[in-house]
Amino acid sequence: MSTFLELCQKVAKESGTISGTYPTAVASQNGRLKLIVDYTIDGWKQIQNSRNAWAWMRKEFTGPLTAGTAKYTGASFSILDFARWVTEEDSLTMYLTATGVSDEGELAAISWANWRKAFGRGLQVNNRPTSFSVSPSNELVFGAIPNDAYTINGEYYQTAQTLIADSDIPNLPSRFHDIIVYKSLVLLGEFDEAPTAIATAQRKYNDMLSDLERDEMITVSVASEPLS
Repeated sequence: MSTFLELCQKVAKESGTISGTYPTAVASQNGRLKLIVDYTIDGWKQIQNSRNAWAWMRKEFTGPLTAGTAKYTGASFSILDFARWVTEEDSLTMYLTATGVSDEGELAAISWANWRKAFGRGLQVNNRPTSFSVSPSNELVFGAIPNDAYTINGEYYQTAQTLIADSDIPNLPSRFHDIIVYKSLVLLGEFDEAPTAIATAQRKYNDMLSDLERDEMITVSVASEPLS
């Protein structure tokens, strides 16, 4: 396991351009050390954003549905790191809050167009939801519009983690932490216009990326009806 500071120190060492155990902190750096810190931040963000189904970025949530309200954002469920909803088949369940989990059942995924036709136009009668969709604004929407207080259980993908403090730890499995070092070295080599350094770092990065994809890419099962 490596902290943000330890990753920066390893990037500095592996770059061959910094002697000693530097940087000694990630804050208030200048010159070459600031470049190393910044590229370590950027390298980690690029890894997270390079695929759309990393297992470590998938999280669970539970939240309330309010009678008369059909549309919900991540903030509606107090999700602070929300990026997008998981909309795979059987990914969302619901139960009447007053009854409890004995009432829990799955909701069917439908397309946004079909949600609008069925539940977003004309006079609506509130009822128990049986389906859900995702709006173009990334809202989780339910049909029928809830007629009572319900509780839903589902999953979402989090936003990319930003490393800030010395002790911050990347949230991917610790055995893969060095991939951040290799990606950061690629970015540093590109800045330096150093093709040999880029080639070496890129080879190490590609090798570990293959292992990461093997272990941490989720195989997505598509719902019976597309959501968009």
